[in-house]
Amino acid sequence: MKKLTCTLLCLCLLIGILSCSSNKSVSLTDSNKSLIKGSWILLEENGIPVDRKQLKHYTEKNFIWHTMDKSNIIRVSAAGEYTIDGNKLLEFVEMTTLSSAHFKGNTAQIEIKIDNDTLFQSTVLPSSMQELDFTEKWLRLK
Repeated sequence: MKKLTCTLLCLCLLIGILSCSSNKSVSLTDSNKSLIKGSWILLEENGIPVDRKQLKHYTEKNFIWHTMDKSNIIRVSAAGEYTIDGNKLLEFVEMTTLSSAHFKGNTAQIEIKIDNDTLFQSTVLPSSMQELDFTEKWLRLK
């Protein structure tokens, strides 16, 4: 009986380790928004590490992102509601800081992929100044 119990415990431990270490790339829908909910910090933009602090936060239906200067003062920010369908994320920009007012009223069209605690975004964002097209790599904050 002890041998069987020990074998079952080892098997459960092995399954737990394998499930934690495997890549979990998922497709999102409005029904499983919990996978994107939370706070993220920007690591790379267009494959280049960033030298600024930029955070993005998702709730059940809203998002906000903001960029701080070296004194941690928010210089650029935008917020609004979002929807998800598969790997398509739409961010409807409803509020901005004065310096990012050209984003207000636009919709960012974003292709997303989540691998464990890393969020990859490929974004097309129209604005009154010009259309922006960029990729980003975000890390979930814990």
